[in-house]
Formats: sequence, C-alpha cells, structure tokens
Amino acid sequence: MNNVSAVPLLQLIPKAEFDRVRERESDLSLIADMCRANALTAVKRAGSGHLGSTFSALDLVVHLLFEELNTAGLGWEDPDRDVFFSSKGHDVPGLYAALHALGVITPEKLLRLRRLGGLDGHPDVGTPGIEANSGSLGMGISKGRGMAWAKTFLGRAGRVVVITGDGELQEGQNFEGLQAAANHATGNLWVLVVNASVRNEAVILRVAQTGLTENAFLMFFFALFALVVAVETAYVLSQGSFHENGETRNRGSLGAEGAALDGSRHGRRE
Repeated sequence: MNNVSAVPLLQLIPKAEFDRVRERESDLSLIADMCRANALTAVKRAGSGHLGSTFSALDLVVHLLFEELNTAGLGWEDPDRDVFFSSKGHDVPGLYAALHALGVITPEKLLRLRRLGGLDGHPDVGTPGIEANSGSLGMGISKGRGMAWAKTFLGRAGRVVVITGDGELQEGQNFEGLQAAANHATGNLWVLVVNASVRNEAVILRVAQTGLTENAFLMFFFALFALVVAVETAYVLSQGSFHENGETRNRGSLGAEGAALDGSRHGRRE
C-alpha cells in the first residue's frame, strides 16, 4: 500500500502579520502579495474561484484601500466616505482578502468562501465592506455614476471609484453609464480599467477591439476621469500618480497609459 502524505491544512496570513508589515514597510506590493496568498488559500479551500481577475486587480485594490481612499479611516457607514467596488465582481476573493487584512472580514468567513455561512462567490452588500452587488458584467459604471450623482445631490464628500476590465468593457451597459456620467460632468466618479489583454476564454483582440491599448478612446470619447492601467505596471500608482493633478475641474481629461488624469479629488465641484 502506498503511503499518501496528508495535505497540510491551509491557513491564512493573520491580520497581525499585515499590521507588522505595514508598520515596517512603505511598499504596499508586499501587502498585495500577502493578499494574493490569502485569496489563493480561500479559493483552494472553496474548490473554485476566479484567480486571474483576482490577482490582476489586487495591486490596485490594496493601493486604494490602504493608501488612497479615506474609507478604512472613516468607516464603511460614514456618508462622506470614498466608495469603492469592482464592477467585474468575479475578482472579489482579492477584495475579501484586503478587507480581511484591514480587519473588516473575519478569517473564519474568508475560509468559508463559497460555502453556506461564509462569503458569497460574488459581492453582496450584506457582507461588511461590500458597496455594491456585482459580477453581472457591464453594470458597475452605471451603478457608480448613480452613487456619485447622489453624493453631489446630497452635498456629501467622497469619491466613487469603480474598477472594470478590458474584457468587461466588451459587454453590458458601459456606454450608457459613460454617456450619463459625461453629460452630468460627474467629476467625483473614477473608473479604473485593468488592461489585462485576455479573458477567461480568449485574447481580448480576438473578441472585440476596444481601443484601450492604443489610445484609450473609450474613456477619452466621454471625457471621464479615468485611468487605463496595464496589469504589469499597476503598482506605479503608489508612486503618487493619483496626486499629480490636484486641480478640481468640471470634467476629467485623459492622460497617457498609467499616468494620472485630471478630476475632482474630493468629489466636490464648485
């Protein structure tokens, strides 16, 4: 009889270790990699999950939640908080991992990804730290536009940041959401595009040409405040590109790939 060694119990990197690294390291790339490890652990225990989209977005997710946005400091119930969610909700294991690192989601919940009593396989607003249900592709920009409009209407501060991807831009109601946002000069809406060049089943260019890689015409045409971020250079954002253009303007203007764009930093326009 062959002896089969037992598979080691999969464990998470605890929040205390994230806190220790955060105190000693200014580079968030290590935090992002630790979140990748925890997301991988959760997906492995679940037996299913979307690792490609999860891993490609995590540098952005970590930079936003740990550095750029005020949400973790103010709390997820504060009406003046920055609102962040991913439209391509298949990448939620990474967001769960980042929220675990911040102490918002318990390790017990994260280890029960896609199981009864645990975390849903796609974002649900019943989960702490989740701002929007997503995963039905192509709807997030419209949701973000509505949230941003509501903040302005109610006189609330805070930006609304939506992550999408070049694959997701090939479907859904993205154009309608962009049209409405541009028409209302929604300066407190940020749309971040992870330009991965591949989908689950095919290379992006074999499905439809979005023009993102060459000139980001989609965001330029609607004059939104947006970033087109290549996956392999996503972490350049931590070097201050969000802050290079601090002036408040009615509408954003498009810059080069990976560079910052103009727009309302605090979500309020005069």
